Parts: sequence; C-alpha cells; structure tokens
Amino acid sequence: MTRPLRITLIAVVVALLAFVGGPWIYINVFRDDAPAPLVGTTVPADTAVDTTVADTVPAAVTDVSGTWTIGPDSVVGYRVEEILFGQNVTAVGRTSAVTGSLTFENDSLTAASFEVDMATIESDDSRRDRQFAGRIMDVATYPTASFTLDAPIALPSGAVDGAPVTLDAIGSLTLRGTTKE
Repeated sequence: MTRPLRITLIAVVVALLAFVGGPWIYINVFRDDAPAPLVGTTVPADTAVDTTVADTVPAAVTDVSGTWTIGPDSVVGYRVEEILFGQNVTAVGRTSAVTGSLTFENDSLTAASFEVDMATIESDDSRRDRQFAGRIMDVATYPTASFTLDAPIALPSGAVDGAPVTLDAIGSLTLRGTTKE
C-alpha cells in the first residue's frame, strides 16, 4: 500500500471516528439529561383561589365550582425524541408565559382555555430554540398557541380529595394559525 493511500485511509477512519464518536461522547457523557416530564400537582387546602362563585375558599376544598385562573408558576412546553448523529436525544422546551382559566360547575369541568406565548419557549440549546422559533413554529407570524375545551368533562367521584386523576379532554388546539380537534 502506498504512503498517500495509507494516509488517506487513516484520515478517513479518523474523520469517521470523530463524526460518530464525537456526538456519541457529547450526548452520552457530557450532555445533561432532559428535565423530568411535567406532572400535575395538588392544590393545598389552604390555598387562596380566584373564583367567580365565592369570595373565599373554605379551609378544606370540597367543591371546586367557580373559575380558576392559571397561576404564575405554571409551566407548559414540548417534549420530543430527536435523533442527532444516530443518537436518541430527548428535547425539552418550556415556558411559564401561559394564561388561561378553567371553569367548574358542580362536578364537571365546563370550560377551559389556555394561551401560550410561543416566543418565550426555551430549551437547553440555543440552536434548537432558533429552529423552533423560526422554521418550526414561525413565532414572528404566529406568536401564540391556544387550547379551548370543546366538551364538558365529568369529574370522577373523589376528584377533589387531592389524589391525581387523569381525564381525556376534547378541545381545539391552535398552533401556527391552524386549529385542530
């Protein structure tokens, strides 16, 4: 084997190792794990609630009837699986720029609407954020996303006891100016 061919082969092998090994090392050794998924939290019984039904909430919440507004510490975001250089990565972007309300009547959620300032969603990577704000979501043209509940949801027995419940919601989600159920 001639010397120039040997040098070329070595250069190709080193380049391949750097192309595959570099991202693998970064993703599996140096990169922080994705934040944990968002989960609902329970409201302590002594928490003051903005409600249109009563001026104050009793010490023990047994009836959630009224309108509840989104609190300042609320968070929304996205969580997607990406493949970067052949490596699986969980990409997470979040924001607390969310507004909205939920209306409960007796034992049903009768109305809900939320709006998110899409330009404020951030991840752990500024390049991903630029792609999200530009090509993916076009926040300059479509600065907000929204969700509106289309059908009431009956609460199961004991739903206000503090235990988490999972319910399906039928509603309209608007992203990039397109609304879908």
